[in-house]
Formats: sequence, C-alpha cells, structure tokens
Amino acid sequence: MSFRPKDHYRPHPLLAARPDGLVQLTSVEPNIVVHPLQLQEYIRYDNDVRRHSLTVNTYVPAGYAEFAAAYNASKGDNPCEFTTWNETTSSYNVDNFAIPPSLLTFPYCDPRYNDFRVFGLIKTNGDIDNARWDMTKDALLRPHREA
Repeated sequence: MSFRPKDHYRPHPLLAARPDGLVQLTSVEPNIVVHPLQLQEYIRYDNDVRRHSLTVNTYVPAGYAEFAAAYNASKGDNPCEFTTWNETTSSYNVDNFAIPPSLLTFPYCDPRYNDFRVFGLIKTNGDIDNARWDMTKDALLRPHREA
C-alpha cells in the first residue's frame, strides 16, 4: 500500500478553477473562492501540522478553518482531507491522507496541466520535471536576454 498522498487523491467534485484563475469550492453558499497561492498556503500549513513542525512563528492561514471544514464535508469518498482542530480533544484530526501539494497541477484545478504533460514538464507520475522546466524557461527567456 502506498503512503504517498497523490496516489490516493481523487479530484474533489466541487473544486474547480475559474476563468479568472481563482479556485472555487462550490460546496457552501456563498461559494468559497481563493487564490491558488492561498490554497498552496493551506496545503503547506496542513503538511506542517502532519509533520509536527509547528513553531511559535507558525500562523494559521486566513480562512483555513472554514475552507478545510467545507472541503472535508463535501469531498465524497476521497480519503484525503485537510487537518482540522478538534475542540473536544484539543488536538488535530490527522487520521486521513494529506492533500498532495501537486493538487494545484491537477487538470480541474489548472487547465494548463495537460499542456504541461504534453511538453514533458510534468512526468507521467505527476511530478514536475525540474530539468525540463529549467530548459523550457531558458528557451523562453533567451530572446529577452539577448535583446
């Protein structure tokens, strides 16, 4: 059995990218709309909680509790969830798989996902090919450097 979150993650049925680039969770009224970087902060915070790497300088990202509760309540049969604070036990609920950081590259969240795969920027296992990305970035920036 794999313990890699992305091996268990199934797309959230109500999470989608909007045409303006923001990410929308339509499970509650009003819909929750966040910037992809905010979603990235939520995922980073969730991973910090799971790794027990919280410090006195760690902050809970704005809107995390509301987003995590709405996401978890409407995730369907997906075994991946955000951690939430349990007031009764004064501890985090972490008895589930983490949301993988690569969530932001999944096709429903970023419409460029398939393009990235076609150009080889994302490997077949879903990881970013950093060497290929660096080559592509250099090729795109070269004309501007030589101008």
